[in-house]
Amino acid sequence: IGALINTIPTGVLGGVTIALYGLIGIVGIKIWIDNNVDFALPVNQLTAGIALVIGIGNPELKVGDMVFNGIALGTIAALVVFHVMTFIEKQRRRA
Repeated sequence: IGALINTIPTGVLGGVTIALYGLIGIVGIKIWIDNNVDFALPVNQLTAGIALVIGIGNPELKVGDMVFNGIALGTIAALVVFHVMTFIEKQRRRA
């Protein structure tokens, strides 16, 4: 299979890769829409924005033998940002 993939021109493979990543992104957006995520709320805007930028930027973080890529880091960032922002929002309501 590897030899077959190596016969595909780089430009074609790049185009297919862009289309694939685009489809993955659209599926993610569809999940948000299907679950009625309200992007009028700043918490949701910030969470989605940070996760998307990190995921697209694809940085790597090496911790020992483990390597975390953009998707993993974007997911972790989304979880942390959402919960921290939700906590801050609740604290502001109490004050």
